[in-house]
Amino acid sequence: GSGYLMLADMSKRVVNDFARFRSPQITSAQCMTFYYHIFGHGGTMNIYQANGDNVGVPLWTRTGSQGDVWRFGRMSIDRANNYIVFEGK
Repeated sequence: GSGYLMLADMSKRVVNDFARFRSPQITSAQCMTFYYHIFGHGGTMNIYQANGDNVGVPLWTRTGSQGDVWRFGRMSIDRANNYIVFEGK
């Protein structure tokens, strides 16, 4: 298959810093799988379902250190013609 990698080093962030990755347009309902790694000082990872240029509806969030391991995530995307936005802050 194919996929994308988003790396956001949040160890040097300042107040209100964030990084966002917007997916290509989702054209049909589907299951989305991903891996995430939040370790050390932590931070927050959010996933949104967006329509147009807005950040959109929150679907998932994790805050703080989740351990020094890659974790697996999965969710159903039930609306077509939207985008998925990954955000680290």
